[in-house]
Amino acid sequence: MNYLVEKYDSALKQTMIQLGAAEKLARTRLSAIERLRAENKKANDKATEETEAREDSSGAAAAALEKEKAELEEERDAVVETLVKERQRLRDSRIQEVTRERVNVQTAMADKSTRCFGRVRDHLARLDAFEKAKNLYGQASGTRKFLEEKLHEAEVARLRLDPLSESDFTLSLLNLPSKFVSEEFMATLDPYGSNVGLIGSESASQLITSREVVEDQSGELAVDVISAPTERVAATEEKSPEKENHETGDILIQEGGTENVGEKTSSLRPNVEEVTSEVGKGSTSSIPSLGVDLPAQVEGPTVSAAEDPQDHPAPSVQTGNGND
Repeated sequence: MNYLVEKYDSALKQTMIQLGAAEKLARTRLSAIERLRAENKKANDKATEETEAREDSSGAAAAALEKEKAELEEERDAVVETLVKERQRLRDSRIQEVTRERVNVQTAMADKSTRCFGRVRDHLARLDAFEKAKNLYGQASGTRKFLEEKLHEAEVARLRLDPLSESDFTLSLLNLPSKFVSEEFMATLDPYGSNVGLIGSESASQLITSREVVEDQSGELAVDVISAPTERVAATEEKSPEKENHETGDILIQEGGTENVGEKTSSLRPNVEEVTSEVGKGSTSSIPSLGVDLPAQVEGPTVSAAEDPQDHPAPSVQTGNGND
């Protein structure tokens, strides 16, 4: 029991102490609040006084500004009125200047168009006169040209030349018909240019060269110019029977007459030399390569000439230039 009382007393004392501290704190807070209220009231009063004083001064300033504004508006109205009057004056002046300039331009354009139309009328009048003169000149020049053409046609008809014949175009003056010349072979030659490459290597190897003839004249070597042509002519007769009929009338070949021909071979060697020298110089470039044996044609006239050397001329071989 005593213990509870003591505990109660101690709790009561503690509560009383806490209440005292709370009252003290409340009084302190209340005093601080009152002090703050007094300070705020003092500040508010001071601000109110300042605001009232400021309002008084601002009212005076506003009145001054209103007065100044009215004065500025009056000045502005006066300036605007002056500017409006000046603008109207300038506009009227510009309108007058533009109107005057437009009148001047229109007057100048009218004068210029009048001059242009006058020049065009003068040009058309001169053009009409020129056309008339041109027509008259054309008629006169046409008549003159017609007469000159008739005169020139008469002169051309008087000086007209007959066409040249084929014989006038031949280059060789000694191109005489001969029974020793094959027309078929001569037709292959080009009388106006070179005949290089027209003879074959086999035909060229069978030709009698000047070297063989010289050796034959020295007496060391004897070339049988009769038997070889006879064999080649016989071979040619077997190949071309049509040419055999053409050549049998011109070339006389007898099997038993080789002895008489051999006796007269020496008299024909100058002609053979001449033929072989011509062949050595230019015939290899001008004689074509044909199927007919060429030495038979060259040596055939030699056999005939051996029988009668005085009746027929020496055989001729054309070179690439067309000369005998």
